[in-house]
Amino acid sequence: MDTNKFNRINYNNWLRNLRIVLDFENQGYVLDKPLPKALPKRSSPEERLTFDKWLEDNGKVCSIILASMTHEIQKQYDRLDDVPSIMLRMKEVYAVPDRHIRYAATKAFFGTKMAEGSSVQSHGVKMLSLVERLEDLKAGLENNTYIDVILQSLPSSYDPFIVNYNMNGLEKSIHELITMLVQYKTTTHKSEPMVLVLDTGCGAHICNNLQVLKRNRKLSKDEMILRLDDGNAIAAEAVGSLSLVVSDHIRIELKDYFYVPSMSNLIITAQHKWKVDNHENAQLWQARLGHISKDRIRKLVDSKSLEVDDLDHLPTYESCLKGKITKKPFVGQSAIAKSLLDLVHTDVCGPLNTPARGGFSYFITFTDDHSWYGYVYLMRYKSEAFG
Repeated sequence: MDTNKFNRINYNNWLRNLRIVLDFENQGYVLDKPLPKALPKRSSPEERLTFDKWLEDNGKVCSIILASMTHEIQKQYDRLDDVPSIMLRMKEVYAVPDRHIRYAATKAFFGTKMAEGSSVQSHGVKMLSLVERLEDLKAGLENNTYIDVILQSLPSSYDPFIVNYNMNGLEKSIHELITMLVQYKTTTHKSEPMVLVLDTGCGAHICNNLQVLKRNRKLSKDEMILRLDDGNAIAAEAVGSLSLVVSDHIRIELKDYFYVPSMSNLIITAQHKWKVDNHENAQLWQARLGHISKDRIRKLVDSKSLEVDDLDHLPTYESCLKGKITKKPFVGQSAIAKSLLDLVHTDVCGPLNTPARGGFSYFITFTDDHSWYGYVYLMRYKSEAFG
């Protein structure tokens, strides 16, 4: 109680801890029973003993309650000498309605999701505490509902476990489910990597691990018979799809993948068509379309003409900017020079596709307006025009 003193905002948690302490001391009845009436003069010894016991426990519980409050709040209740009066006044002011508590607990339980790569044991303990909280609040949920919500809170890497759990019709308690999840994580973490074999002669995709298949279903007896090279026939037990991640942007979805436990490797047949689910690179499409602007590419994406995934990280190309530079119109009045050097025209040309000998990529011209005599100077950099 010293570490969880009442501070106005923790009434429900404080009351729970208080009940634990009082139940240990066999004094919890003082919180629930009303103040007893004064004994008549002709009361029995048993009645007087019960009354005296209540008075003694009432004084002790009052001291415990006041000691579990902050000093500021103690001043509001130190004049009350019976537990029912103290608890009634505190409940009227600080108690949170059970409806609000149940709503918050239900929201937390249904909204909790396990992050990929995090500890499944920690996640299971958290979900178990939420279940126990809902049970205390009498939320009225069945055990199967708790199991379904916990399974739905798992990341996609646990899809094989979920499929196997549902297909086998397992009925487990929450503690048993958490133990199974921890064992599954330990087993898959220590398992050796799968070997994929690309076979151009095989007529179907075949795997020996049911847990790698998504959306699988059991096959009836002799529904799918596979013929081997040696003439023998084997029956597939289930069929599903397998998602093969090639890179960060390429995912191959292999459908009609048959589960044959007697096979030694996973076989991918090259006879089937593959659907590649990848988003094109925005930088590549910008180059293909002549370095169009980012706004133009965004319009193509919005119209579903393109599918790109890194539109906000397009680089700026110097050659692209130079190619789009336009000359401003000359709106001034023309002047005619009357003597040499009255008016000189100058211009810069470059960069040249093939630099001149000496590494010159630019040249600058000076033309006298009166004599039309011109000078040409080679430059390695455009900035030399101001030198």
